[in-house]
Amino acid sequence: MGRLFAVISGGEWPEREAVEEVLARAEAIIACDSGMLWARQNDVFPQYLVGDMDSVDGETLAYFVHQGAQTERLSPYKDETDTEEGVALALHLGAEEIALIGGTGKRLDHSLGNLHVMYRLLKKDVPCVLEGREERVFCTRSLLPLLGMEGHTISVLPLFEDCQVSLHGFRYPLDHYDYRCGRTIGVSNVALENRAMVEIHQGSAFVFVNRVRIPDPQG
Repeated sequence: MGRLFAVISGGEWPEREAVEEVLARAEAIIACDSGMLWARQNDVFPQYLVGDMDSVDGETLAYFVHQGAQTERLSPYKDETDTEEGVALALHLGAEEIALIGGTGKRLDHSLGNLHVMYRLLKKDVPCVLEGREERVFCTRSLLPLLGMEGHTISVLPLFEDCQVSLHGFRYPLDHYDYRCGRTIGVSNVALENRAMVEIHQGSAFVFVNRVRIPDPQG
């Protein structure tokens, strides 16, 4: 495992308990704009604050500055989102792995933008996981073990390029399936084992793991 940095984005956030391991292992925490709200509500103290500060109140910003957080205030007339700037800062500081906390929710454009950021990180060989409220999202082009996920709904989608995929330990397994963009065959599968695996032989894919274990109607 490499140097992990946690980047708290806007959107709908997970419960703190769901990301305790991430927070404990993170070398540094970067809060992006409204991500500071979640950080304060959950007694998380970021070392860095990034954003144009249009979605956070002045009291919360001042609270973290008083705690010693370094601030990078961005122009509202910028080309990148606050989250992308937070990820760029993490890479500049030497991150070898990144966990995005939040990043999905009502703004579909922002959610898709964050998936683009994950895809770009994959191309840089920087592992990234997105910790959303309802789901954990991975972007992979190799073997992805999903430990302890028996009974969870899992979807696999080739959002940006075609891929060849095998699914091991799933209700609906695949073996070197040529998965084309625009198809939905990988949506709402179910892990049947505590060591289910997604294996990408060519290309890349996103893997969405629903946080809630759904009872198996066939079991």
